Amino acid sequence: MSESYDYTPAPWNKGNFKEAEKAYEKHVNDCAKAVGQGVAATNLVLPQITTQAEHPLIIVVDNTASMGKWVTMIFAKLGYFDFEAREYLGNDMQVSFMAVGDANYDKFPFQVTEFGSEAQLAENLKKLVIEGGGGPPCCESYELAMLYCARNVIMPKAIKPIIIFIGDEAFYDYVYQDQAAKWACVQIAEKKILTSNIIEELKRKFLVYIIRKPYGSQFLGNRANSIDMQIHHAWVNALGLRNVALLPDPNRVVDVIFGLLAAATNMEEYFWNEVHERQIKDENGREKLQVILKTLYTVHDIAKLTDGK
Repeated sequence: MSESYDYTPAPWNKGNFKEAEKAYEKHVNDCAKAVGQGVAATNLVLPQITTQAEHPLIIVVDNTASMGKWVTMIFAKLGYFDFEAREYLGNDMQVSFMAVGDANYDKFPFQVTEFGSEAQLAENLKKLVIEGGGGPPCCESYELAMLYCARNVIMPKAIKPIIIFIGDEAFYDYVYQDQAAKWACVQIAEKKILTSNIIEELKRKFLVYIIRKPYGSQFLGNRANSIDMQIHHAWVNALGLRNVALLPDPNRVVDVIFGLLAAATNMEEYFWNEVHERQIKDENGREKLQVILKTLYTVHDIAKLTDGK
């Protein structure tokens, strides 16, 4: 669907992209509001979440200050996201949204929503507290989400569960015992466990991807600052090159989510036909397509994907 027009594929998704974005910004829980209302951070981490879906999806979004409007952009296109993601994951698709910050500095470093679909997705996203904090450059507490998802997500019917991280920094090297218990609802005997071990456990349970917003750099050409390169290599070493998508534009984040789902379900040809038909209608449509292609270069076989388009 062209972004120049309204898109209302489901009865619960009224209005258009811009109206949905404004609605989310109006209702979003910022940190000061949540604290003023007495929201306890630990109440936003459910002991476990369960789904009966065969193809569940978890989206973990870094909600620290450097991420800007990325969460808002996902919400603005949520109606279309819910509609189109079913093409890849089936009509029983269920999605859990999670948010990460920094457990060393933030009041709300990790948050979990129940699995849901359709109108539940909009309500679940509104429950997340967008703190806009974070710690020093380089790392946020993605490893808490990794540990939680590895141990506390119950999916008895899952065939190919997928988890997509969306963020601009790397993960810490360890999860400490107190943080594991408080934020990930996991009791560990050791004082700390290696994040690298958690990642391997997570990969045995899920297909794991990350959509990376460049950190402090637009990553023009092959140039990026040294911190951004360190972060990029950390994710590539953890997940493999084909599971890391570098995206400089939040407006394309939902398109790239679909591109990752296409890779996971062997639907690359369908993806390219759909995104080409949808975006080419817009002003600067070819430029938008080039951003998507560049982002998915390491994920898809681009020659096959574009087919000369």
